[in-house]
Amino acid sequence: MLEALRKNSKNTIITILFAVIIAVFVLNFGPGSRGCGDAAGTGYAAKVAGETIPEADFRYAYRIIGGDSRPSQFARFSRLKETVMDALIERELLAQEAERLGINVSEKEAVELLVDRKMFFSLGQQYPLPAYVLTDGVLNTERLKSWTQNQLGLTERRFIDQQLRELMADRVRQLVFAGTQLLPDEVKEYYEQSQRQVNLQFVRFQPSRYKEELELSPADIAAYKTAHPTELKKYYEEHSYLYKKLGKEARIRRVLAVLPPDAKPDVEAKAKAKAEDALKRLQAGEKFEAVAKALSDDTASRTRGGSMGWRKKGQTGLGQAVEDQVFAAQKGALLGPLKSDLGYEVLRVEDFREGDVPLEAVADEIAEEQLRTERSNARAKADAEQALAKVQGGASLEQLYPKPTDADESDPAKRVNPPPAAQETGMFARRGDLVPDIGVSPEVTKKAFEMKVGDVAGPFEASGSWVVIRLKERKEPDMSEFAKRQAAIAADYRRRRGTAQVDGWVLQRCMEARNAGRIDVNDEVMSYEGGNPALRLPGEQKYEPCSGGRAPGLPGSQFINLGL
Repeated sequence: MLEALRKNSKNTIITILFAVIIAVFVLNFGPGSRGCGDAAGTGYAAKVAGETIPEADFRYAYRIIGGDSRPSQFARFSRLKETVMDALIERELLAQEAERLGINVSEKEAVELLVDRKMFFSLGQQYPLPAYVLTDGVLNTERLKSWTQNQLGLTERRFIDQQLRELMADRVRQLVFAGTQLLPDEVKEYYEQSQRQVNLQFVRFQPSRYKEELELSPADIAAYKTAHPTELKKYYEEHSYLYKKLGKEARIRRVLAVLPPDAKPDVEAKAKAKAEDALKRLQAGEKFEAVAKALSDDTASRTRGGSMGWRKKGQTGLGQAVEDQVFAAQKGALLGPLKSDLGYEVLRVEDFREGDVPLEAVADEIAEEQLRTERSNARAKADAEQALAKVQGGASLEQLYPKPTDADESDPAKRVNPPPAAQETGMFARRGDLVPDIGVSPEVTKKAFEMKVGDVAGPFEASGSWVVIRLKERKEPDMSEFAKRQAAIAADYRRRRGTAQVDGWVLQRCMEARNAGRIDVNDEVMSYEGGNPALRLPGEQKYEPCSGGRAPGLPGSQFINLGL
């Protein structure tokens, strides 16, 4: 409708209507408007080169990409908060450059953007306004006020300020894009690279599959601890958040008799009898390790003598009723048979801990974990090498490692810890070092585009696993198609080159500001659990600006949450 208004702008009534919409909006959102106070966050999210990014801005951007509506584990794994902070820092650096260059954006421009039913959000992307804020296709200022306050958690004034800052940053992006110069050979090379595609058949050997199968003796662990004191201390210090200021944790051993969902009475009776047998053997003095190895259906703990390690409340996987009994028990108590979500359990509560745990108390468990990691990685690599030798000798990957059958899918052990199986990447072009379904590996990427159809290679380490690859298909670029579509291909390449140049410029400025101590990020807003920035996953690093840790696929419309 608005486009029709503009096309008929000579019509006096239409022109007046358009002006009234802008005037009403400015009155409600302009400097004189009262606003209502930001709904969330009164502190700062970051300070960038002398400018403050309010916490409310961060909350708004996080809400827009759907962070508030997604499970904490998903948001954390996807690094949504890191993505938002990266984007806000980028926007601020670009806006400051606009100010340095004397680029001004008027409030009228921001208002006209909204009247045109568009908005920026804090990942540098422009999106249509939600239908809720429109009436018959025209901006409804009262609805917009309600939406910004209730859904975005911003005052009207702060929302328009967001749009102004985004427009300034966008002006600099457009300047860089406009200055992107291309040579004909570059466009041709880009087309060839994007259209040269391969399909890899591969088998992945995951160390995690072997990790739980390993049986380590106390002597093995003691020898590793003696030989690697420096490594153990380093691990403890780098992962101190796992051992300090702990809530109450229990160390548990289990024998599990699995009970399938909707099990018939005779099946349940057998599972309960199995658990009762385990309890009798333990009460008679048999070692827990031996009973677990003989009877437990839990593959993850069976080779560890039934040990589940240290677990805190809510993370035992036993269900609340059983968990409550565990944390109410005395040290050394033997419990069971108890019915959990997985079946019948016999449990020994070996110990409790909380507060700060010294290195001496956890050295054995760190040594065991690191030794398991080393040995499982070595076994995965050795199996990959054997697979390569067999294929080079004439065998095929699909014969050696067939796809799972229906029987495999119904086997709990194979479902939890599936055996290696031949897979395919599908056709893909080279884009950096990421290989579909395999992971990041410069070696795999390079080799994939050098091989001839039928060639096999490996093993290569990729994203924590070992893979053997075989080139199944190869597609070369169609240069006659390039001749037909050269202009469109050049435009696409220019866009990509411009984006890369902006990213490079922002990264350089960000690193300069960070190294000069001119970027300060509030750790509290980056926390995913209970506002405690010390709580991080094993191997997870504290957020650092300019580290390139954005979530894959963002920004993207699948993450946009306009709250409606």
